[in-house]
Amino acid sequence: MSVIIALAALALLMLAAYRGYSVILFAPIAALGAVLLTDPSGVGWRLSGNAAKGTGVSIPDLIGFSTLIVFLHLLSV
Repeated sequence: MSVIIALAALALLMLAAYRGYSVILFAPIAALGAVLLTDPSGVGWRLSGNAAKGTGVSIPDLIGFSTLIVFLHLLSV
């Protein structure tokens, strides 16, 4: 069922692009709709305390990701 919902979200994006609407505006709406239809508990509507608390994201991980992205960008130039 979740595959059908994901394909429906992609179809909505394709329809928006075909009609000439901005995909950048419709992509978060389609993604939020797909998440709400598959697992509504995955959407955190409440922010208690630190928003990044419990996400497992740390500064060394961010630095590693940033260096990888910069390296890939330099290779593509």
